Amino acid sequence: MIAENYDEAYEYCNKALEIVPNSAALWENKAICSFWNSTKGDIVNKQAKETVTYLRSAKRYAVDNDTVYITSENIAWNLYYLSRKWASKLYSDKDGYSWGDAYKIFDYISLYEICYEIHDDVFFLKSAIDEFVLQKTYNIGWLDNDNVKKVFPNIQSLVDRYEKMIQTKEPEYVKPAVPSSDSMPWWFMLILISLVLFVIFIILSE
Repeated sequence: MIAENYDEAYEYCNKALEIVPNSAALWENKAICSFWNSTKGDIVNKQAKETVTYLRSAKRYAVDNDTVYITSENIAWNLYYLSRKWASKLYSDKDGYSWGDAYKIFDYISLYEICYEIHDDVFFLKSAIDEFVLQKTYNIGWLDNDNVKKVFPNIQSLVDRYEKMIQTKEPEYVKPAVPSSDSMPWWFMLILISLVLFVIFIILSE
């Protein structure tokens, strides 16, 4: 695999596992090959199922094997950054998103849970909550736009489930609140400040 010939290495792992089916190292290497051989469609539509399954087998057979932990961590972070990269190509701060783009971004954010399944760092679940609740990157309005909530009705239950999963590790954790839609838009505040400054200028110039 040093030469990154993942197809050949994958086949080698399959043959070797027929002889030594309980080898953690072989399952670990098969997971690596599976991940890097996967297309975006494999990862998104099948939620990296093969990779997750092979890593689960590696962990089951591993005995004091640090490399399985490290491999799981590396794959999880690679998946996280890949999903963000794919979503960033759809990013729009002006024109908004088509429904098709919104569905894709939802799928990419949902992969954060798979990252957590691979490597149980609550950062991944917190990142998903931040995107859905605080709209940290994508201004879609998952939980404060009525039209969006009709198209994606399960996001609140997803967020609640993520919160409970995080609390198994961090009991004090509380998910952030959805920002109030009653707050003034930034452009209105800018106009208001400009008017105040204009009035002050007029008063001072008299």
